[in-house]
Amino acid sequence: PPRSTLFPYTTLFRSDYVIQGLTGRYDFDLGIKAADIEQNCIVRGVNLADPGAVSFAQVGLEMDFANAEGGGPDEALNLITVNRVKTPPVENLPFLVQRTLPHYWQISTNLNTFNTDIVFDLTGANLGAPESWIIMRRPVNSDWWLVYGNSTIIDGNTIRANNVNEFSDWSIGSSEDIPLPLELSSFSANVNQSGLATLVWTTQSETGLVGYLIHRADNASFADAASLQNELIAAQNSSGTSVYTYTDENNEACGEWFYWLEAYEMNGNSTLYGPISIVLTQGGDSESPETPVDTRLILKNYPNPFNPLTTISFFLPMATKAAVNIYNIKGELVKQFPGKDYPADWNHLIWDATDDNGSRLSSGIYLLSLITDSEVATKKISLTK
Repeated sequence: PPRSTLFPYTTLFRSDYVIQGLTGRYDFDLGIKAADIEQNCIVRGVNLADPGAVSFAQVGLEMDFANAEGGGPDEALNLITVNRVKTPPVENLPFLVQRTLPHYWQISTNLNTFNTDIVFDLTGANLGAPESWIIMRRPVNSDWWLVYGNSTIIDGNTIRANNVNEFSDWSIGSSEDIPLPLELSSFSANVNQSGLATLVWTTQSETGLVGYLIHRADNASFADAASLQNELIAAQNSSGTSVYTYTDENNEACGEWFYWLEAYEMNGNSTLYGPISIVLTQGGDSESPETPVDTRLILKNYPNPFNPLTTISFFLPMATKAAVNIYNIKGELVKQFPGKDYPADWNHLIWDATDDNGSRLSSGIYLLSLITDSEVATKKISLTK
């Protein structure tokens, strides 16, 4: 039907149609609604006599058929249909996938049998290093995304699924961690020689931060806190350890004071840490135990990528028993560092890229897992050739 203001695109409406065919009449409903598909129903024919390459450049795909069999000799009867859907795969993902494309491809065909390679163009996708890319497919009538293991990285922008003989939903994920903007390991307060409160905080890494703002109140409610600076304390944005100090020169009053640290990111977001407290007295003494603010486990390794040795470092906010496991891209356990008691501090292990049997592992992506009684931390690591 013609476009009408009576039916906005977000409204579902139906019309009845009758088609007179060669072998009878067909009566059906046509439903029209707003779609979340970027490029809908891109169709290409396959020449059965010489299949070869079939391009879907509009949606970033190319297929190269080794063979195909369809329902007839006419190329128009042997079709491939591709939809690129503007919905990111976010549920039921494979174990190692940390992030995905913001879309997936619905691919279908009326070919009886076929064998093809699918080349995915990931230009501008921001999925991290190519060695972390993972091709995923969701079988028909399934809710789960599975790893398609037969793949080849062509270059920094393209990856190929080899020997595909079944179409369904396809997408690309990455095992590369999304960097945290801030890993804060401690935030403490003490009294300096002048009897003023001095705040000290330590970060293990910073990414995309603008700076820090300090807030103070005479109670533990942030709603009563006031900001102490006119300008942010600039962030160093270092991948290593950074130490910051701030002295509250505008407060000499005795009593207990509460402080918060607010970290501002370049994207406009901010994260609040604290409060920590300190008691100021006339004699300059204080009660100000160091307070670890980030009670999460912190897990790192260096170097990464590595070959053949890497140092696994992990921070425990409290003394506890911990174990370290390493899994391959299929989710299979390949190496165990058995559980033992560790102190509340940074701890270190060295891995030589061998499995529990002492055999050298092949290059690729592995998942490092730190396990305690109450938490689990994971990180992707890359063993190079």
